[in-house]
Amino acid sequence: MPVDDLNDSHVQKYRDALVFQFKHEVERLNLEDRGLHSIYIGGGTPSLLPVDFFEKLMIAFGTTFVMQSDIEITCEVNPATADAQWFKDMVSVGINRFSIGVQSFQDAKLKKLGRQHDAKAAQQTIAEALESGANSVNVDLMYGLPGQKTSDFEADLKTAMTFQPNHISAYQLTVEDGTPLCKQIKGESGRVSLPREKTVLEQLRLVRRMLSRSGWDAYEISNFAKPHFACMHNMHYWRYGEYLGLGAGATSFMVDEAGKGANDRYARRWTMTQNVENYLKGLLAEVEVDVISRRTSMGEFCFLGLRTDDGVALDDFEERYGVKLKKAFPDVVEDLTERGLVHVQGGRLKLTQEGVELSNQVFECFVE
Repeated sequence: MPVDDLNDSHVQKYRDALVFQFKHEVERLNLEDRGLHSIYIGGGTPSLLPVDFFEKLMIAFGTTFVMQSDIEITCEVNPATADAQWFKDMVSVGINRFSIGVQSFQDAKLKKLGRQHDAKAAQQTIAEALESGANSVNVDLMYGLPGQKTSDFEADLKTAMTFQPNHISAYQLTVEDGTPLCKQIKGESGRVSLPREKTVLEQLRLVRRMLSRSGWDAYEISNFAKPHFACMHNMHYWRYGEYLGLGAGATSFMVDEAGKGANDRYARRWTMTQNVENYLKGLLAEVEVDVISRRTSMGEFCFLGLRTDDGVALDDFEERYGVKLKKAFPDVVEDLTERGLVHVQGGRLKLTQEGVELSNQVFECFVE
């Protein structure tokens, strides 16, 4: 959701466009009989929007789908863009989980990332979210930041843990091409440099060790939760579940039931137009349409599942694709096992500890 020059008229138009797309997609894809298990509101800065925006969306969803009794409804929050009353009002209209993009509790690091908040605002936002009555609160942190020592990241972890949120995410920084940070790193001045690979590995090991020992289960490579507070929406994604993306630039994924038996057409992933003006006019053009073959789908199912602590259930793979996983990827599984990166435990293919640390290398083996 674009937030520049935001006013009531823009908010209303965008909300109406979301509802229009939602109803259009439900009819086009025959989703009327589906139950709704999770909603994730992210992208841009949704915490800048008024509660009324979300309330009317919830009404539209609730009158179309059967809302499951344990539905998880998450809203991303940027620190300093919401106050205590906003959090409480959001809970009153059905939002029951907040994900707060802290990234770091050190002002110098936040400045290098181009974040608008400071450490004090981040801590206040976490406290207000925890006091709102929401079922769960997540704190997002990053490691591998420019100039970040392992002791810096350890201090960030300790600060987050002090608040005792139900969920903590810790991702390695990914520098996108064309961003100001990327230009600073690649610039001739050399003003910004990323930590060495050895330091990043220390930080990965640190977060898994500290959080796991303190009651946050490492249920996915970068996600840690107190018992029963794993993110339902993300788990659905890692288990290769279908999802409907609403909004300009949003991505959807659906299994193609008509072509499910065909090798060249198992599923479909598509992204909505990023042209906001066209989207507001109801011109729902699809861009970046990806027709996923059965073989590609098998690989995606594996590397997404391997991200989780549960791994990939061998029975689930066979039930979905009609072939045993080891037969579908004989050389891959054998090679990764010999290298000590994966192992079979309790009928599931899982990453070893070394596999977690070299996970990108593992995942590449399942990609055509």
